[in-house]
Amino acid sequence: MNIQWNENYSSGINLLDLQHKELVKNINNFLCLDIKKKKITECKKLIKLVDQFIKVHFKDEEDIMKKIKYDDIKTHEKRHNMLKAELNLFKSQFKRKPLDKIVVLEFSSFLSSWLNDHLYTEDMKLIKYIRENYINV
Repeated sequence: MNIQWNENYSSGINLLDLQHKELVKNINNFLCLDIKKKKITECKKLIKLVDQFIKVHFKDEEDIMKKIKYDDIKTHEKRHNMLKAELNLFKSQFKRKPLDKIVVLEFSSFLSSWLNDHLYTEDMKLIKYIRENYINV
């Protein structure tokens, strides 16, 4: 299973577009992981990478929303907080059961769902707002 970047998802904000592309790449790396052949350290490394990346990306995105006075910023921030909480749950599950196939599959499903729901739905609302208001970020 591989997630393809689509230029229709570009925001026109170089920083966010580069981050979204990098996030797709990191998620694809995790989704392609064969847990039978990979070491625990590789899983931990990818989970940590996704976690760190999401924290930076969410902060950058929230800073942009504040700068442009995005009218749905509270909802968007709430979604970010919910996603961070879910990610923390998976991190603790992974610590307790490294390479447990069910945990890894659930995390993979979470990443795919999150990307589809957040990036391709929530972020598209932000992108639409930026485009409709001709905001130069």
